Amino acid sequence: MYSMRLRRMGLSCKVFIINEDDTVRRIPYALYERLVKGESAERSQGYAGKRVRCAVVWVEIMKRRPLRIYDIDYILLPFNNKGRIDISEWERKRKVGMELEAARIKEFLSSVLKKERKSNLIEAQHRFLKKRYDHEFTWKPNRNIKEEILTYLFGKRKF
Repeated sequence: MYSMRLRRMGLSCKVFIINEDDTVRRIPYALYERLVKGESAERSQGYAGKRVRCAVVWVEIMKRRPLRIYDIDYILLPFNNKGRIDISEWERKRKVGMELEAARIKEFLSSVLKKERKSNLIEAQHRFLKKRYDHEFTWKPNRNIKEEILTYLFGKRKF
């Protein structure tokens, strides 16, 4: 007979710092949150004045084991000269991100309304904001970095 078991599934966030030599270092999510909120008094002189590559990975978890990757954000963390997150630069990132989302919503709504009236006007603001956001605040990983992150998450070596 089929027995129904309660399956507990959830999301977990894993944060990785990628050094200049492409080595991957995992940091606790709580530390990442404190850093980006400007709450942490912790400083990292090794990152002072740099934009450090970071991967924020959302993983679907069941029974404390990762099942699959839900989402990955490859972001640049701006550190000030004191080795702390540059909050003004971080806020600028958030502002551009909100402008991008607003432009996407505007483009979606205009495409819905466009069905009623004919127009040659193309909404492209969201495309330009996306390029700006990607250029200033994100990065693209190479295969070795992706494999290293997968190894941390799933414990396998060959993918």
